[in-house]
Amino acid sequence: MTNEVDDPASEGDPGQPTSSRRGHRVHFLTVVLVALAVVLLIEVVAPLHSLPAPRQIPWWILIALFCAAEVFVVHIQFRRDAHSFSLSELPLVVGFFFAPPLVVVLSMVAGTAIALSVHRRQSPLKLAFNLANFTVANSVAALLFMRLVDHHDALSAISFFGVLVAILTGGVLQSLVILTAISFSEGRVDAAGIASTFGFAQAATVVNTCLALIGVRIIWESPAEIWLLAIPTVGCFIAYRFYVAEREKRDQVDFLYQSSKQLQRTEAVDDAVATLLTKSCEVFRAERAEITFLPTRERDAVVRTTVDKEQTTEFMTPVTLDDVELAFMSRLLLDSPLLLSAHGKTDGDPGGFLERRGLRDAMAVVLRGENNMVGTMLIANRLGEVTGFDDEDLRLLEMLANQTGVILERGRLQHSLSQLTVLQEQLRHEASHDPLTGMANRLLFGSRVEQALAQTGQHVGVLFIDIDDFKTVNDSLGHAAGDELLCAIADRIGECLRPGDIAARLGGDEFAVLLIGIDEPATAVRISERVIEALREPFIIAAEEVLTHASIGIATAVDTQCDGQELLQNADLALYTAKSSGKSRWELFEPAMYAAVQRRHRLKADLYHAVESVEFELVYQPIVRVSTCSIVAAEALLRWRHPTRGTVLPDDFISLVEETGLITQVGAWVLRSACEEARDWPEVDGAEPVAVSVNVAVRQLREPDFVDSVRTVLHETGLEASRLILEVTEADIIYDTEPIIGCLDALRDLGVRIALDDFGTGHSSLSRLRDFPVDILKIDRSFTASLCGPTQSVGFAHSVFNFGVGLGLSVIAEGVETEECLRELNDLGCELAQGYLFGQPLSPLAMRRLLEHNIAVPTASTPVGAVAAGATPHTR
Repeated sequence: MTNEVDDPASEGDPGQPTSSRRGHRVHFLTVVLVALAVVLLIEVVAPLHSLPAPRQIPWWILIALFCAAEVFVVHIQFRRDAHSFSLSELPLVVGFFFAPPLVVVLSMVAGTAIALSVHRRQSPLKLAFNLANFTVANSVAALLFMRLVDHHDALSAISFFGVLVAILTGGVLQSLVILTAISFSEGRVDAAGIASTFGFAQAATVVNTCLALIGVRIIWESPAEIWLLAIPTVGCFIAYRFYVAEREKRDQVDFLYQSSKQLQRTEAVDDAVATLLTKSCEVFRAERAEITFLPTRERDAVVRTTVDKEQTTEFMTPVTLDDVELAFMSRLLLDSPLLLSAHGKTDGDPGGFLERRGLRDAMAVVLRGENNMVGTMLIANRLGEVTGFDDEDLRLLEMLANQTGVILERGRLQHSLSQLTVLQEQLRHEASHDPLTGMANRLLFGSRVEQALAQTGQHVGVLFIDIDDFKTVNDSLGHAAGDELLCAIADRIGECLRPGDIAARLGGDEFAVLLIGIDEPATAVRISERVIEALREPFIIAAEEVLTHASIGIATAVDTQCDGQELLQNADLALYTAKSSGKSRWELFEPAMYAAVQRRHRLKADLYHAVESVEFELVYQPIVRVSTCSIVAAEALLRWRHPTRGTVLPDDFISLVEETGLITQVGAWVLRSACEEARDWPEVDGAEPVAVSVNVAVRQLREPDFVDSVRTVLHETGLEASRLILEVTEADIIYDTEPIIGCLDALRDLGVRIALDDFGTGHSSLSRLRDFPVDILKIDRSFTASLCGPTQSVGFAHSVFNFGVGLGLSVIAEGVETEECLRELNDLGCELAQGYLFGQPLSPLAMRRLLEHNIAVPTASTPVGAVAAGATPHTR
């Protein structure tokens, strides 16, 4: 029984690499088979002679017989491939006895090609594969036939046995090639299925060969009686068809039973549906199977579970039904089941549904439960080109749908009840917890505070925690990195707490902690200090080292009675005070904070008027060369002349300028005013021109036109670029370094010098410092003061100064207040110094008079009290 595989290389999804590789293997196998077939025909079959038979059968009769054998076939489905079994052994055996072997093989190729291309409409690849496979197998059979029969009586038992061996060998070879194609196509081998399918093939080959040998004897001795062979031939064909039909019925019953058992016994409905659809693809030989679940409530979505021919599953995917699908659903509800084909067969393609979904043919049925319609089931794109979906397939699908609909309705109800319980718990948790960190949210935290205060004798404390400059991190590294950082911060806060304490995220970068059972405010202070220290340790976020600092407001209900709202408000005021006092610190609530906050709000309102009315002025603090005490530069320091408060120092309003976003306007005014003043400073013969140093905020550096504005100011004021120093604070530029470095490079290209202010305060690593294009390091006043401190402090301070000198940068020591420090700096080789030792900040007029002599002589150590009362040298 000659057989061919109808789909040796299933058309895989182009997007699937595995399918593509398997397809290439089948293509390669086909090419090898074709080449081998040609070689066997020329080198093996052509030289063979025919048997000395009493008569010859012409080639055109053989072609007709082979074509008929391939038209009337029996189809057996093996997994995704349809195997077609024919009676081609009859013309093959008869031809070997009554025609030359080459004529027989070529007639087989011609007749089979006509049947497969015209009747079956096989694709070129499948046609080439099957014809080459037939040619190779029958060429081997022809060779064995002549070797085993040629030397004996043609009608003897030995010859007939040789014929049986030759035909079986060809059949086995043909089956092995098909097995190879299946393994290439599917990537695996089902041993049980192979044994069943190909065992049947070889058994049928033996029967067909024996039937053909009877025909040979009749034709050899009495050709007129050949019609008697038709009866057993038709009987065999009917028996084959009956066997296949019974086998399919058995498989269908088993399919229905297994599907029902799977759906009833599996708790996970989604998995059971996916398994059902996968099995449906195999049974119906389809590329696609899907179940569309219709909503049971008005606001529910339509969802669909789909399995394709690659057994890729899409679980419960929400879908939107367009007009075409809605029209198809309406018809299906009325006429279920439907058998559809895009080629005009069966029920056709109503409303263009198949075309809209990109399908060739399909079966569709409604899934009905005991009370409601559950959904619809669709089986689409019949595999192979032998047959399409038929009425038998549709009846089987309808039986499957009847039992599936009821089971799914019950399963959906049970599943819905269990999911409802889970959903209620989930919603309850989500309503009271932060989705990002899993901490309590503001609502739950407030409730827990009220509960803690309601317990008699319970002493509680509340910490409000705000991450300083978190927006800078978020803007520079991205929101995903910001979320990762917030989760890491939440973990560290949790590690600092005691058992029973409750941490919460109130929103954004704000956290809170409820301390239960504290004895005194000092307990809350100790925990706050632990949190601040823990958050100072670097985080590794998105492969970057990120440094954070936190401000904490503390409020307790130990010695006073207050409600939850009042306690939270007190903690918020303490936090506001901490951030206003310099950040990275804690503050314990005091009643006086109310008045301080009110004053700060009034000051903020006055600030807008100050910008409009230009109530600001600049003073200048000299920067001197340590070796000669000659003035080389002066730092411009900002003062606010308030109409009623008098002079307001930068520490009291710079943070407000940044909060209100006025920093760009104020910074532009400072830059222009300082350049105009420095342009008019007197020059002393033989002395280098005195430069002016101006502080700029990181927000100014991020302005896209900042470099152009500096260029414009220099041009309009006439100040040489080399006489302008722009100071940037180390803590302000550790994030978002790439655009800032670009801005600093552009400024240096103008000839402007860059100074890094407050160096050594611990905000950045030394390796990161090398990335910044700076010319001057301004060593923080804390290290300058250490030069006259304990021995261990002196050693560390020396290291910091030596580091700056080692980089080849100019070093300015800030906060020089004593002649002893000045001598130490000189011994260290520090080039420049700045501080009260050389005088208080000077008005523009006083600065010009001082520059006429260009010498700042150290007078005496400025008292500590006077230093504290002075202005912090920051120009904002």
